[in-house]
Amino acid sequence: MSASSTLKSGKILKIPVKKQTPVITENKTTPKEDDVKPAKVELEDSRSYKTVANSGKTVWPVKTSEVSYISGKTNSVLLNAERGDNVTAVKGGSVIFSGLYRGFGQVVFVQPKASDYVYVYSGLDSINVKKGDSVEYGTVIGTVGVDTLSKKPQLNFMVFKNGNAVDPASAPRG
Repeated sequence: MSASSTLKSGKILKIPVKKQTPVITENKTTPKEDDVKPAKVELEDSRSYKTVANSGKTVWPVKTSEVSYISGKTNSVLLNAERGDNVTAVKGGSVIFSGLYRGFGQVVFVQPKASDYVYVYSGLDSINVKKGDSVEYGTVIGTVGVDTLSKKPQLNFMVFKNGNAVDPASAPRG
């Protein structure tokens, strides 16, 4: 096989309609591998927000000046913070899940003993606890990451009672 009949990246194989030997030519318009950039995909944020100033009366998992109530597929709050800020447990209990959770990034689920509540801390940059750990009120469970839709450093905080979302501000603390 001669060098001209070897098919390589950047060359086009032209197959004639008639029974002839295929001809390989250089494709002058084919971009070089270094020139190819992945397509940028913009995600649409279908959530609706109601943002309020933090009154300071409610203990949140991070220090924040603003609380955004979100409604959409799930009801939760987004707590603005600095990336890498500590995220603390607002209620002691057992870690029932720790790790990546589809659509929510790094997540920690904490269930207080003898309780119907589950506290969910999602969008974490790092996690300091693992499934089965016992955490107390104020335990650092991880650090704040960046929300994939807003591109801001935020913690997504949810609380469920008997499997139903409740207002995280009204859930028990301590």
